Amino acid sequence: MKRFGNYSVFLLLIMLFGTFAALAPAASASVANSRAAVNVMVSSSHGYQLSSSSVTLTSSALSFPLTLRTNASGKATIPNLPVGEYTLTASASGHTPSQPIIVTLTAGQTLDYTFTLVGDDAAMGIDFLNPNNYSQDATQFQGTVSWSTYGPIPLHSEMQLQFLDAQNGQVGSLIATMYTSNNTNTYSTDVSATAIPSGATRIGIALLNESGNVIATRTSPIWNYGRHSAKAFKFLDTDPNGGGIQAVVTWSGASDEASLAGYKLFYWVKGENLWSYWDSVAKQETGIGTAGKYGYAFDALPAKTIAILIGSVNSSGEEINSYPTVYVIDNRLGDVDLDVDYPGSLPAPAILQDYTYSLVPGTISGQINFSVPANHSQIQGYNLYFADAAGTKLQAIGRIDVPDSHSQQTYDLNANQPIPCGAAKFALYSYGVDGEDTYESEPVLFPIKTLNGATSTAGCVHFVDMEAQGNLLHGLLTWQSATSTAGYSSYQIDFLDSEEHFVDNIGEVPTDAETTFAVPRGLVIPSGAAYIGIRLKDSQGHTSDYLTAFRIEDNQSEEQVRAAVREAYFPGAYPIGLDAITGVLLQPGGAAAYDRMDAELLLSLIDSTLGPR
Repeated sequence: MKRFGNYSVFLLLIMLFGTFAALAPAASASVANSRAAVNVMVSSSHGYQLSSSSVTLTSSALSFPLTLRTNASGKATIPNLPVGEYTLTASASGHTPSQPIIVTLTAGQTLDYTFTLVGDDAAMGIDFLNPNNYSQDATQFQGTVSWSTYGPIPLHSEMQLQFLDAQNGQVGSLIATMYTSNNTNTYSTDVSATAIPSGATRIGIALLNESGNVIATRTSPIWNYGRHSAKAFKFLDTDPNGGGIQAVVTWSGASDEASLAGYKLFYWVKGENLWSYWDSVAKQETGIGTAGKYGYAFDALPAKTIAILIGSVNSSGEEINSYPTVYVIDNRLGDVDLDVDYPGSLPAPAILQDYTYSLVPGTISGQINFSVPANHSQIQGYNLYFADAAGTKLQAIGRIDVPDSHSQQTYDLNANQPIPCGAAKFALYSYGVDGEDTYESEPVLFPIKTLNGATSTAGCVHFVDMEAQGNLLHGLLTWQSATSTAGYSSYQIDFLDSEEHFVDNIGEVPTDAETTFAVPRGLVIPSGAAYIGIRLKDSQGHTSDYLTAFRIEDNQSEEQVRAAVREAYFPGAYPIGLDAITGVLLQPGGAAAYDRMDAELLLSLIDSTLGPR
């Protein structure tokens, strides 16, 4: 059943998060203090810290070895480690690799350790290799291979690019030959479509001396970006309140997972200019070549995290040099205060491409690509809103930030994001903070696309349960007429289960009547019902493919009813006046829906909101 969800914001997010979490229930960041962490410093015997050195952890507690690079200060931080025994090693170009150390990590422990590597001025070799294979043919290699060298390598030393087997033995003919130069230590070569010989699983560079003997090699699996990278990488903040991010990422496994052992997650903190490791996720055993569905819930993102990436890893811990990336979007769908202190004081972004689309009536999906102002030093993010035709904000959607080096950004909307009543445009603002004051740029406005050629649905559904007894409903159900009801004679109102399948009929309203329905006092919620749905129905009893559904909010006390009524009908009103109460009682359909008990409850809100005298 296709559906249009015009739900309350919070419940929509809970539903989405529940779907994501079900993809991989075991993949979550640390349950408080159930994991350990390691901080490793790597220094040289020459007296300086070694940046870009490699730190490797192996353990039976891991699905694959973890190899990470140190930052500019020679430090590598590895959080979210399962408890157990670990072997740690470190290595760096121009230095003798460390001896392994064995440690046991316990729950909640953070281990600090320093490796001091002995410098070897005579050492030479290859310290970087990146084979970029973008061939769509699994039997061919096509792309660019780049690498770098270190040490006192003689001028014009031969470097051979070759296919290799699993034991790094050469397979087939040489792919290319190059020679070292005295003015660079970085090299690359383009490889046209070349058949991968039988038995070859790796590709590498061999460095030869003047006698033709191999003095150094570096090899890599024959990765393929299209087959070995994670797919459909998505980010969701399940906290609908701005400023509080509960991050969930989901992805589909690589289309060819046979050679993979899992995935590594990294995050980017604005201003630090490096990717930091967060956690790893083992491959799901869903069958050779079958891409699994994955989800991961972060316990807490580090402050100012603006992006997350995912790398594919084999059983040896080797990583493909392809990293699908998502940007952190602070979900603001639950924010009610949309005002800022100083509007119009920042440079505004500019829309480059509107890639949004509508597949389900009343919803919007897709991406919005925008350029960043040239002067963005005071900008801390970009706010996106739903707005009416005049550009007035109706509902916050979210906030996204941009890495300092980027000149543009892409905002990913939630799939089938419900469009609020009256929304006709998107409004995008630059956002900044000065002390406790917030301010925004002038808005960039652009229209919300609508679905053409499909049956429309009821919109702007509104219902408050006025029944104070649990498992019973009562109140006025209203909605906005479908834009086209041609061929249909009525709106059918039903109870639906959690999958939005039919449970029981509530009633019908002719399409030419007022779009209201009086839910009688004491209407029993049938077993299994979780939603109420509205769909169009023709005279032959056939219903439309699309429906509007909202989750049943079953109030169970007078206090809950009062709170729900106050939020629904009088948001921000203080005090509530008699005219406002009368307006609710006399709204279209109100006379048929509300009884004396409803009137007494509404009138009781007047005294309860007068405040101090």
